[in-house]
Amino acid sequence: MPDAPSTHRRLHFITALFVVVLCGLAVRLVHVQGIAPMHAGPAEDALQKIPLPARRGAVHDLHGTLLAHSRFVYDLKVDPVLLGPHAAEFARFTAPLLGIPEEQLVPLFTPRGERRTRKEVERDPGGRWRTNEVAFLFTNRAVAVRLQVEPREWASIRSQIRTNFQLAARTEAARDLAAVAAVSPNLAGKLRLVASGDLASLNRFKSTLKEARRRRDALRLQELEMRVNGLTAHEVEMRAYPLGGLAAHVLGHTRESDTAAAPGLPPRLQGMMGIEWRFDPELQGVPGQRVIHTARGRELAFLRERDIPARNGLDVHLTLDARVQMAVERALDAGVERLSPKGISCVVMRPQSGEILAMGSRPTFDPNRAHKYPVDWRRNRALVDPVEPGSTFKMVTYAAAFDLGLTTPDSLVDCEHGLW
Repeated sequence: MPDAPSTHRRLHFITALFVVVLCGLAVRLVHVQGIAPMHAGPAEDALQKIPLPARRGAVHDLHGTLLAHSRFVYDLKVDPVLLGPHAAEFARFTAPLLGIPEEQLVPLFTPRGERRTRKEVERDPGGRWRTNEVAFLFTNRAVAVRLQVEPREWASIRSQIRTNFQLAARTEAARDLAAVAAVSPNLAGKLRLVASGDLASLNRFKSTLKEARRRRDALRLQELEMRVNGLTAHEVEMRAYPLGGLAAHVLGHTRESDTAAAPGLPPRLQGMMGIEWRFDPELQGVPGQRVIHTARGRELAFLRERDIPARNGLDVHLTLDARVQMAVERALDAGVERLSPKGISCVVMRPQSGEILAMGSRPTFDPNRAHKYPVDWRRNRALVDPVEPGSTFKMVTYAAAFDLGLTTPDSLVDCEHGLW
């Protein structure tokens, strides 16, 4: 067994260790809470309300095959005014990340101003209305660079910019500052200059060093701003139709609404024609919101006030059968190739329940690129075009003739063979 003095020494050591650790924590707590408390920086908001977008609901066929769905992507934009004289250098760095040649990026990144005019209507002192043409200078501030960038790719691009981008001018300014500091007099040299009365040389050294530091700090701020805001991502919701033009007239298509569901959210998708239009309120989701506090770029999680998750839109399940629809589409294409009609349509119905298994029309369109097709091609002829009943109406005529006693089944057979 260890003797009592050695045991006491270990206890004293452990006690002293705990005291040192607790004193360190106490000093750190006083420093954080009192001496240098964590406050939001000039470029951040201590209280942030983050809107959470809701995804539009999907559309499925009878067997669950996905016909339409939404996902969030990013449109990358740049502010040429922010880049200023460093546009070419930023373009050179981001060209391999974006997969766009540098010579194409430089014109997009370069700020340019142009003179524009607008008309303003005002009333003169005499009470008469007059229209004036006012000239103003327009500068391109939000230039689209790449559209529909996947979130994973944007995260990689942003990480590369924030980690590796460095202005050559800032590196040169840091070298100049080091060179100026190297030739500047030390404390003993300053005392000698003061003692000799050569204050002009001392002030000259001070002003040179101050100017070198000012240039380095200014370029450091520019580099930080370009790392954070040089290339910004704007979230957009993209509607995709995996099977292309299959059942295009039934599904319809979407377009971006002129207004967002709430400030800070991407423009919502608005249904145009077909199922997208008919069930637009149900397909639309309900956005959420998160209210957080930040300090020095980090969230203070224990102060989170609200966290309401977004509710995605409801899914729509149709009676369409994608396999039957595909067979109908092929038959319609063959009919168009053989007959070259102005329009052709087909509807397949389950006779026991009246469920629509397939519905197609020609000419057709691809809902993924609906804006590239004429409006007339997007019309569902099977539903909106009036068509004479033709031979299918004969049963109504026969039934009326039977009811009035004007004919009998035997005479009807003779009529069909041209004997009556």
